[in-house]
Amino acid sequence: MGRGGLPFDVGDIVLGKYRLTKFIHMGGMGVVFKAMEITSGSIVVAKFARLNGHPDIRPLLNKNKLETEAAILEDIWKKYGGHPYIVKFIERGLEGDHPVLIIEFIDGESLINFARKQGGLDADLAFDIGFKLAEVLDFLHSKNILHRDFGPDNIMIRRRNNDPVLIDFGTSKYGYIQSHTIISGKDIHPPELKMKGEARPSTDVYMWAATVMKIMKPYADDFSKYLESSTFKLIYPPCRLVDCRTLTRIDRRKFDDILIKCLDPDHSKRITSGHELLSMLKGISIPPVVHNYIIVNGRRIDLDPNKKYVIGREGSGANIEVVDPQKHISRKHAELWFDRRRGKWIVSDRHSTNGTLVIKSDGPHLVCSGNRGKPVSPPVYPVELDPGDKIVLAFKDKGGNMYDPYIEIPFY
Repeated sequence: MGRGGLPFDVGDIVLGKYRLTKFIHMGGMGVVFKAMEITSGSIVVAKFARLNGHPDIRPLLNKNKLETEAAILEDIWKKYGGHPYIVKFIERGLEGDHPVLIIEFIDGESLINFARKQGGLDADLAFDIGFKLAEVLDFLHSKNILHRDFGPDNIMIRRRNNDPVLIDFGTSKYGYIQSHTIISGKDIHPPELKMKGEARPSTDVYMWAATVMKIMKPYADDFSKYLESSTFKLIYPPCRLVDCRTLTRIDRRKFDDILIKCLDPDHSKRITSGHELLSMLKGISIPPVVHNYIIVNGRRIDLDPNKKYVIGREGSGANIEVVDPQKHISRKHAELWFDRRRGKWIVSDRHSTNGTLVIKSDGPHLVCSGNRGKPVSPPVYPVELDPGDKIVLAFKDKGGNMYDPYIEIPFY
């Protein structure tokens, strides 16, 4: 016998085409292997029901749960079109009398490990992950699916883009209330699930909020430390327990209120579903800061107010380099910076040879006429920029008459 009482192990082939290549995990209900599809070489995950190894293991129940998980995942992808943050269903079948579920292999790590090794996640990253997971709950609840174990150990983070992926549907059910099976209590489970085995959409919502708080700095190994032991109420408002100070894209107080409404121990007072949760999260977004930008060499460059920019010729080492085949532009010609006191971008000249000016709606504004190859540079007059202005690098100057601009850089 192999792991978990199964008659196969690493090296064996299941469903006639998947070679088990690596043991990944064994939990109370299942055994998980990395596998390879023999013909294509594609890497997948193979899940089986655990049959022994612990006195509480119930083989028939575990088989039924794996078959239910497989059926729900198959529905999600074949009937409902799938979701980008849910693991992809590939195939299910029987190997002898053992149910087998083949799913996508996620190159990444569990959300719980991802957060733990960083000492908790910065608030913006935690919110970004949480928002995507709220989209998952909205999708599941719209299909009448309850997850019932929506926690960071059942969520993977893709290595390439930090997107979350819900991977385990072993406790999922169709239907809105389940009261006949008590799931072993985790720190993120609400009272009705721990004590009665009841689950509603608001049960998943509670676990969503507990997951978000758990992964935020300072990272909670045990979410229950945030709760009163007798009432299951939060001991303080959420943003006093976790670090919300670095939130930049949402209203911090409203986010605090949403977490409170998600985590009420009385399910009847909670946010009711993934749809309501997602709608509320969309409603607390702060309009994004619209950065000014310039167009250089046909390319848009967004300007960061925290940076200073030097504009110069190609190969000059300036952080904005301009194509200049005639070499009329100086190597370090002009510079841009944001004046926070005035709330304006400023352009100045770096004692260039052929000068800098700004064309505004009322005409040209001189920044510097340029030294024109002479040893003494003329004065520099920094100019405030407004959207629609054009920065001119190099122009002809005849007795103060500025004409024939060489390079124009639009500012928006």
